Amino acid sequence: MSATLARSCRRLSVFRTRPTPAAALRSAWRQWPALDSKAFSFQSSHLRYLATGRGDVGGGEAEQVSETDFHAHGDRTLHALSEGLDAADLDCIDDLGFDDGVLTVKLEGGQAFVINKHFVTRQIWYASPISGALYFSLQPDHAWRTSEGSELTSQFLEDLCKLYPEADSVTVSSLQP
Repeated sequence: MSATLARSCRRLSVFRTRPTPAAALRSAWRQWPALDSKAFSFQSSHLRYLATGRGDVGGGEAEQVSETDFHAHGDRTLHALSEGLDAADLDCIDDLGFDDGVLTVKLEGGQAFVINKHFVTRQIWYASPISGALYFSLQPDHAWRTSEGSELTSQFLEDLCKLYPEADSVTVSSLQP
């Protein structure tokens, strides 16, 4: 398979270096070897890598969580974050939206936090203007943690307080389910 694929790739590289007529392209396409589906069998770890584009995503306890449990815990956590922030009534928050598993917290300075469920990896993905992108997996104690041990709610409050010290009045427990 690899020798056939290498020959085919060499054939295609010719087309990148000089223009060819459409007939020559059709002829080359007909000669392209049929792909054997058995040659492309992936393990779930490979699929997780391909689905996310990052090698540090997935693995650990997240693989053992059922899809139903993932959605239940994820929705409960994101809903608690949304309700807690709404109840805190912080002036620094311009808009707060929670729809279809995505929590968006828009701040008065134009920055935003986006926290969402990623069902392929069974993780909560977190985008912050302070710490960037982080990936939280559900742990056996029902907490969402990164591979480094950072907890979702604590990380969010830490980042929010760095931007707006007034958010210091919000407690971690007020944002947890």
